[in-house]
Amino acid sequence: MITQAYVQNKFKFDQLGVRVPALVISPYTKRGVIDHTTYDHTSMLATVERMFGMTNLTNRDKNANDFLHLLSLDQPRTDAPTTLTEAINPHPLDCSGILETLDDLLLLRSNLRIAQEEGIYREREVREMRVHSTQIGFLQVALLKVLQTARHPERDAWIEQYKNIETRIDAALFMTEAKLKIRHAFDLKTYSKEARRQDRLKRIRRLP
Repeated sequence: MITQAYVQNKFKFDQLGVRVPALVISPYTKRGVIDHTTYDHTSMLATVERMFGMTNLTNRDKNANDFLHLLSLDQPRTDAPTTLTEAINPHPLDCSGILETLDDLLLLRSNLRIAQEEGIYREREVREMRVHSTQIGFLQVALLKVLQTARHPERDAWIEQYKNIETRIDAALFMTEAKLKIRHAFDLKTYSKEARRQDRLKRIRRLP
């Protein structure tokens, strides 16, 4: 259902957008097939739903064409390699300069914290160093990594820090602390026993 909230610049989302190439890779697909069926981004959903007898999520995947007709072979093909050759990189990246040690990461974190407080990093104003869109994906991966082992209340602290990221210094600090936790099991957000006790006492005092 199209509502006024969706209609901007007279675009009603009632037509297809740009073409997106897709590859269907399966031993049950004939070799060299070029398919001219019009698909939707939810065609993968539609394929899985119909293959396993599941109900659709929305009308979009309900009406989308699926890939099932491309899986037309009764027996899997045997003309494809079963193992891949080892990738050859004649010019591997030199990672020797990457800060990996605990001491190096702690020193970097200290410099980033100072930059946050003073608002200057390498003679540039921190507030002008906005986060790049490409950094967001790496930040999200780092957050997911730390949340795999983080427990309450450290878990909440990690999420809060991620939400407050505005500058590249904030992002660099988050990534540095994530590396400390993931690679060195050094979680700066871990409360001490006394801090936990004080936190519990504060919550108890706030109870009616």
